[in-house]
Amino acid sequence: LDAAEAEDKASEASVAVVASVVTEEEEEEVVVLQRLWPVHCVAGSAGADLVLELVALPRDDIVRKGTRRDVDGYSAFFDNGRLHATGLHKRLQAEGVSRLLVTGLATEYCVLWTIRDAVRLGYQVWVVADAIRGMGGPEEASALAEMAALPGVLLLTSEQVISAAAAWPHVNMLALTADHEDTHGV
Repeated sequence: LDAAEAEDKASEASVAVVASVVTEEEEEEVVVLQRLWPVHCVAGSAGADLVLELVALPRDDIVRKGTRRDVDGYSAFFDNGRLHATGLHKRLQAEGVSRLLVTGLATEYCVLWTIRDAVRLGYQVWVVADAIRGMGGPEEASALAEMAALPGVLLLTSEQVISAAAAWPHVNMLALTADHEDTHGV
């Protein structure tokens, strides 16, 4: 896909094209088809704050994503062009983490892209289906179906996760199955 083809596809899909992105190593010509959202969740603003019920402990790392103006960052692991990593994978590797519990907004964007990258990186993923929320419509339903079909991904309710936590040291031996019909009834 060259820049001219990308611009044609972008205008058809109403998305922005980023034709030049600077990596940490050097400037390189990269075409990234994406929808750049209006400014939201700006660092230091109330929109970027953690909800009050989520208490960050001193040992906790908070991953900053979507910090570049030229390329969006849906995934907790990479920007949309996969040109810059957030550092999350390195942190998880250092801690020996192999399973992730994923919650968040929006199902069809940040949640889905995070789960895709987690699977590519070799993680088992538990999606807490009643702790994610999308924008509604067919894209959200499609994202849920895609997640459910990915290898190593389970869509579970928060109740299923709480039950599994009781057996956490032996959780690999649990025969967890997700009832995909009933996990997203929020």
